[in-house]
Amino acid sequence: MDAGVTTELTDLRAALDALLESETRFRAAFEENPETIGIFRPIRAADGRFVDAEVLYENRVGRERYFGGLPLNEIVGSPLFERWPQSRPLLFDLFAGFVERGGPSARSLHGVRPDGEYWAEVSLFPFDGGFVLVGRDETASMLAQRDARELDTRYRSVLDAMLDGVVSFLPSPLDRPAITGLDENEQPVTRKVG
Repeated sequence: MDAGVTTELTDLRAALDALLESETRFRAAFEENPETIGIFRPIRAADGRFVDAEVLYENRVGRERYFGGLPLNEIVGSPLFERWPQSRPLLFDLFAGFVERGGPSARSLHGVRPDGEYWAEVSLFPFDGGFVLVGRDETASMLAQRDARELDTRYRSVLDAMLDGVVSFLPSPLDRPAITGLDENEQPVTRKVG
């Protein structure tokens, strides 16, 4: 007698398809997010001290901004500070403090990347034996603020120079009636500046 086993795979197949679709949406949300999103695992010395961070994931925006546009497969598994030492001054203390004290943690950063000066707001959160970094690039906002301050300073100096010139060229009170047509009692009160 032959015994046969039949397994219904329809439900299993539907569950796997749903999982794949969910992972695809999840990856697209992370990859195309305008914020920098990275996942790191701490690398510790023999004595337990934090010494580096292994890159487990970096979204497209982060790879373009901080890793020279390298594809994900070329950065995953890399020790961050060993391979990209320019990151060390900005991130090492933040990462080490987070690893030693726990999180979450946040900080404003100001540094230089391949395309020039930048500012970012960075937050760290614990994740599966490592941590997630989420960074909001504030460069455009900070440059606009700096430009506005510089413009304001220039306009103020021009306005001050103009006012000095206007005050210098005001006619004396004795000449005003002929110029304005107002008698002495109707003239605006003026004060000598400087």
